[in-house]
Amino acid sequence: MVTSQDIQDAADGLRGIARRTELRYVEELGAHLKLENEQPIGAFKIRGAYNAIRRLPSAVRKRGVITFSSGNHGQAVAYAAKEFRRACGNCDARNDARGESGRGQEVGRGGRLCGPHVRGSPYQGGGDRPHGAARGRPAVRSSRYRGGQATVALEIVEQLPEVETVVVPVAAAA
Repeated sequence: MVTSQDIQDAADGLRGIARRTELRYVEELGAHLKLENEQPIGAFKIRGAYNAIRRLPSAVRKRGVITFSSGNHGQAVAYAAKEFRRACGNCDARNDARGESGRGQEVGRGGRLCGPHVRGSPYQGGGDRPHGAARGRPAVRSSRYRGGQATVALEIVEQLPEVETVVVPVAAAA
């Protein structure tokens, strides 16, 4: 469960990393839009990834981190790892170095693609447990991640105190 204290702690820890993005009113929609595309990686996911890595114990963080993503999450974890000067592996189930995971590797230090057909892949053999490159590195998935993401809502309430409804678009898993 994410508490208001978790969210405030995440907001404090994100100062200087995540931008306080604009809330812009769009007349045609009759709604305000939070411009999270203005974040350093072009997506809100930097908030959760950075917060999760920041909250890892120092000894754990020193080992580097790994994520299993083919999109913005992978880029966010790589960016955050770079901020902490830590290695980051990005395991992409698509095994496509030209796709979004390739962009993520350019951001992180020590990034490496390990897809379903790469020896040591966490997806090798159809399992979802980390193997090979992932061994010994913490995966970035936790309530600390969600606490960072929730800082978007905190900003919306601060920027537009009269807000009554927030609509959050989500993509369905393929």
